[in-house]
Amino acid sequence: MFPQLIFLFLSSVGGSIPVIIPYSSEFIRNKYRGSYLSMQCVFWTFGRLLCGGVAWMILTMDDFHVVGYQVYNWRVFLAISALPSLIGAVMYFIFPESPRYLLEVRWGGMGRFL
Repeated sequence: MFPQLIFLFLSSVGGSIPVIIPYSSEFIRNKYRGSYLSMQCVFWTFGRLLCGGVAWMILTMDDFHVVGYQVYNWRVFLAISALPSLIGAVMYFIFPESPRYLLEVRWGGMGRFL
């Protein structure tokens, strides 16, 4: 079970960028698409900087003790940094299909109503 979880965590780090950017661009009007995608890339950069700051704060601390057990600080950082990827994986199943997919594959004209 543990090797499968490691594979899941390592494959989800940064793996959503090629999927999220084209997916979100399909819902934005052409007039605003460039500025929206630029802002999205800027926030990805801020998120990576924030991740480095959180790593610096957590990894320089002493190990944690929870209910008498020693919890290493790198494990706490791993758990915190895995949360956005896990939330993103759950959100993939909640998001609607893209309009292009609906137009090309499924219902023909239903993509026009989105």
